Amino acid sequence: MMKILSPARLTSTAGWSDMLMKCAASLVVLTAAIHRTALVFAVVAGFLAGTVSISHAQCTASFSQDIGGSMTDSAGSWQTYSGDCSGTYSCEHYFDLSIPAGASFDVSLCNSGGSASWDTTLGVYGGSSFSAEHWCDDDTCWFGGPSEIGLTANVADIYRIRIGGYAGASGPYTIAYRWDWSVTLGAVCVDLDSDGYCNDVDCDDFDFSVNPGAVELCDSIDNDCDPSTDESGDGDGDQETICAGDCDDTDASINTSATEVPCDGIDSDCVVDGAEVDDDGDGYVECSLTGASAPGLSGGDDCDDASPTSYPGAPENCEGL
Repeated sequence: MMKILSPARLTSTAGWSDMLMKCAASLVVLTAAIHRTALVFAVVAGFLAGTVSISHAQCTASFSQDIGGSMTDSAGSWQTYSGDCSGTYSCEHYFDLSIPAGASFDVSLCNSGGSASWDTTLGVYGGSSFSAEHWCDDDTCWFGGPSEIGLTANVADIYRIRIGGYAGASGPYTIAYRWDWSVTLGAVCVDLDSDGYCNDVDCDDFDFSVNPGAVELCDSIDNDCDPSTDESGDGDGDQETICAGDCDDTDASINTSATEVPCDGIDSDCVVDGAEVDDDGDGYVECSLTGASAPGLSGGDDCDDASPTSYPGAPENCEGL
């Protein structure tokens, strides 16, 4: 069955004869054409807001393997790629296309060299993390209409095409594809926000400040694309997050409720004591250091913590110091 999603972004250029009966009573307008055969028209109205996105169980926006790097760019002619997702649930192979407004593409698992003997689905996705489902076709080659799509982009964007399986089906396949000269595969590196990170690792490729190299901030956003370091998480299990004041979220003994041990070289309560800080980097602090394992420190009783040459045991120079 053909599913129609967000046609304000994508316009159909392909379809099948069984759509006449399925769409005749509908209120949305769709113009569809059988690939290399007769044109079929059906009337369908609505979904005029580009933000509309409807999710279908058979076309979930989940992706496991990028096949774009193994595909040949179409450049206006039909090409094929053969893959195999046997043993995986619902296949989830995909490739990305950079499509300018007005450009079109065709993808088929049944015609023009495409083939699959299992119950296939084809989906088109966009938006942040490709979570917005723009189109879904859950027909197969041997039931209903052929499993293929032909669309024109009304909005320039990176679109993700997903090969899936109905009810978890998977297997070997050959996908046939064709697109305009202006459409290009996005598998090498798609970096929409020009932050130096491709969209396969950038969790928000529409925001320059969000990428795996960013510093995590207390702003309710996963800035560094690592949920384990997000400000809402408690990394050491001490019931206090970084944004709540925990200055070392890898050590449960360090938090704002901990008892500070005087001059042990460790900021246990996250309140900096200047006497415990080695200001001149000579390994010694001003207070009388206690404990045998203060990280990075050799001792205490530094009489001049602004001079790296002054510390207990330093060579005495004939300079009045």
